[in-house]
Amino acid sequence: MATFTENIRKPTTFLLAVLLWLHALLFFNVRSSIISKCARPLGLTTAEAALFILLFLFSLVTCSGHWRTVRSLLYIYAFPLVLLWYACYWSFVILRAINRWFVSQTNPGATEISTVAQSQNVPVSPSPTTPVQSSSQIGKEKKGTEVLELLVRPFRSATLLWCFLLLFTTHVWVLRVSLGVVLVQLGRKIFRLLEVVLFSGPWLREAGQRLMTRIDTIFAAVDLVTRESVSTAELKNLFLQLRAIEKVLRFLENRDLVVRWAWLLTLVFLGGVYSYMALLFSFVYFGVARVGGVAYSWPEAFVTSLFIPFFTGDLPHIIWAKLLGGIHCALILTLGIGTIFTYIHRRLELIRSEVTGLSERLADQSVRERYRILEEKAAAVPAKSPIPTDKSGVDKVQKQLHT
Repeated sequence: MATFTENIRKPTTFLLAVLLWLHALLFFNVRSSIISKCARPLGLTTAEAALFILLFLFSLVTCSGHWRTVRSLLYIYAFPLVLLWYACYWSFVILRAINRWFVSQTNPGATEISTVAQSQNVPVSPSPTTPVQSSSQIGKEKKGTEVLELLVRPFRSATLLWCFLLLFTTHVWVLRVSLGVVLVQLGRKIFRLLEVVLFSGPWLREAGQRLMTRIDTIFAAVDLVTRESVSTAELKNLFLQLRAIEKVLRFLENRDLVVRWAWLLTLVFLGGVYSYMALLFSFVYFGVARVGGVAYSWPEAFVTSLFIPFFTGDLPHIIWAKLLGGIHCALILTLGIGTIFTYIHRRLELIRSEVTGLSERLADQSVRERYRILEEKAAAVPAKSPIPTDKSGVDKVQKQLHT
């Protein structure tokens, strides 16, 4: 059963796709006909009203998780093709209904018999009981929570839209609200970043233990393989998993290659995070300067934020701007290249110790013999046979080999 937020997301996505594509194809001027009418009674400019509407719509589109948000964006981008698919689908449904109606008109007796059979199979609805009422109450409470979360969501998402409000607003209250929301969201992002980089050790250890348990299960299934084992799709899946483990181990054994990839990924990660945080801080510096009545353009704020360790003196002479600049510099020092790479280097050393043990285990003569047997059995499986991809495939192999 679809949730309340999902029922809100779907029509909102459809409405947003219709409005954007009608505006893109010059059939409907959204700015002049809708936004100006909404902005006039609220005393807002057209740009402010447009950003507020986008904030509200974007919060509705993103209320059902990240993957559904991606699907909604793809839906909006490919909306003309979606309309074509809907037209073909409903044409097929209508033609099928017309065909069934024609058949029922030519054979009216068959329709009466099917109607009687369906009436005989209608289940009797149970009488309402206390558990049903309690479940309905739980459903109402859950719906109320979802409504509250939906109302708060515009202030927790769409950070860049709030940043653009800082640029285009002409009202002091909108400026202060936007600056407060951006500051709160910036603090949340800094906390999450520090949590991921500095406090992800227990999570990584737990993930490593799960991975090692999974690998031990695969090796336990390999130990049961014999010449008499029947060639099945599960056996082929076991061979593919073992071969994937072998390829990953070969890659991790090359220390120089792993270190180079670690450097590259570290630089890409830090570059993206540094640029994004510099962008957010630039909007904050600009907003603080506007609230303080200091002339300070956003391009100047962005350049200062991008090179904040060197251009700290170019910040506005406001105590809050100086405090934010200090937090920005402390964040850069905490998440420097050396710190991140040292952290990754320690993790790589732990991974290499596990890799050494797995390589020795994979190089064992008995395992290599069963690996060759698996390769022969996998080659005997037809190519069109479905290969299971879930975790229960190894369990099925173990049960089959035991029997």
